[in-house]
Amino acid sequence: MSWHRGTSRAALAVPVLLALALTGCIRIGTCGQAITPTPEISVGVKPWIAAHPDTNVRVCVEGNCTDGYNVVTTYGPMPTTPFHDGDSIEVTVEPIQGSTAIESFTTRARLVDGQCGQWGARLTLHGDGTITQEGG
Repeated sequence: MSWHRGTSRAALAVPVLLALALTGCIRIGTCGQAITPTPEISVGVKPWIAAHPDTNVRVCVEGNCTDGYNVVTTYGPMPTTPFHDGDSIEVTVEPIQGSTAIESFTTRARLVDGQCGQWGARLTLHGDGTITQEGG
C-alpha cells in the first residue's frame, strides 16, 4: 500500500517539474529570487581576471556600482515606464586595483525579459577589454 502511494506522488511530481522546465522557471538564480522592477545587469569577468590577475572589476549602471572578480551583478535605476523589447541601458565596466579604476569600458546593453520576468542583461568582459552580450 505504501509503495502505491509513493508511486502516485512521483507520478504527480513529474508533470509539475516538466511544466516548470518548459516555462524556464526551474533555473537556479533568477527564478529563486524576488523579481525587481529594476534591470539586473550581470557581467562575467573571469576572462579579464585570468588575463589581468592583479585586478578586480567594478560594474556601474547609472551610478549603481558593484565590485567583484567572477560574475559581477548590479541593478539599474527604477524605470519610469515598463521595459519593452529593444530597450537598452548604458553599462560601464572598470578594472580596478584597490579602489582605483585603471581602465574604463562602456557599452549599451540590450535589455531582455529574462526567465521568470526579470529584465536585465548578461555580459562578458574579455581579456582584451571587449564586452559581449550573451544571446546577442
